[in-house]
Amino acid sequence: MTSNSSFRALTVSEPGIFGVQEYEKPHPAPKDVLLKIEMTGVCGTDPHIIYDRKPIPWMTEKFYPFIPGHEFVARIEEMGQDFAKVDVEGKPLKVGDVVAVCVEDMDSAPCGKCYYCATGFPVFCANKEPRDYSILKKGWQRSWAEFRYTHGIEAIYKLSDDLPLEAAVLLEPLSIAASAFGRASMGASWLFQGMGPGKVVVIQGSGPIGVLLTAMSKICGAGKTIVVGAPDNRLALCREFGADETISIEKFPDPATRIAAVKELTPFGQGADVVFEAAGVTGAFSEGIGMIRDKGTFVELGHFTDRGSEPVNPFLLCSKNVNLLGVYGGLPPDFLWAKRVMERYHREIPFERIVTHKFGLDETEQALKAMRKMESMKTVIIPSK
Repeated sequence: MTSNSSFRALTVSEPGIFGVQEYEKPHPAPKDVLLKIEMTGVCGTDPHIIYDRKPIPWMTEKFYPFIPGHEFVARIEEMGQDFAKVDVEGKPLKVGDVVAVCVEDMDSAPCGKCYYCATGFPVFCANKEPRDYSILKKGWQRSWAEFRYTHGIEAIYKLSDDLPLEAAVLLEPLSIAASAFGRASMGASWLFQGMGPGKVVVIQGSGPIGVLLTAMSKICGAGKTIVVGAPDNRLALCREFGADETISIEKFPDPATRIAAVKELTPFGQGADVVFEAAGVTGAFSEGIGMIRDKGTFVELGHFTDRGSEPVNPFLLCSKNVNLLGVYGGLPPDFLWAKRVMERYHREIPFERIVTHKFGLDETEQALKAMRKMESMKTVIIPSK
């Protein structure tokens, strides 16, 4: 048990070395806020960030030690005297309110001098440094903890009282799905490109992101949504979330057979209008290109850490006139869109059903195992458990 002046957090001291540590609970600086973490998600990238050495190019030794976790829902514990006391939409904030935070690179400080900073995209800063947290002094301080120190510069979103915590904890991955659909919608409709109402959509991958993409496809008015993945219980959940057709990679292990099965479900066998690759496994990219029609749109959002290369024939991209897009996380506008979508549709779409396994901080290894072995759909950690 911790005292009122301390809290517990999962801390990674070096690649593959982690454990629960106790920290002094800080009071926020005048413009900052202290959050009590209610629930935090285990992302598919977390095992790589925890175990791998340099899983992301800019993640070097200076980020250690760190507290992982970037998908969470929390309550306001304490506000600094000069904290804005309103969220990004101008809604008043008070102690006890349930909130979410978009942490995409907001807890790393941009240098202000590189090309991206100079051209208005500091989130892509080439020389980002960890912000100075009073808890760790360096490194990240994120959400696998009982409390999270949050800088006032970070985007905070007040959540509706009737939104289940199990749904709210999915806001960050839903923001990635929102970003993917936003990017896919940039095609020129008069050239029959991009995402839009009535389009035939293929989603590769039936994990949490795949299910959320399925929900977004339905919300965005797809004419037909086809999910390619496994196992059967995950595909069943995709159908519950709006998939019209599902193709099991276990029942159809040959990629060429899966490509043919997708094409049979499209007009004249031409292929899908839009393909979202969220499987994140070697071979999925090339397979997805085979599923798309001429002048179709392909969105890659399955590789947030480097998992190696695969051979791709550039002729297919050129000869099909493919509109190829990459998505790496969601930015604050995507998070706001996701928050509005979830608050609007959570009574109709059972987002909370995606969360299937819950663990405490002391059960972190079991939580990571459940996610990596696909024993769970979405694994979450409840720090107070």
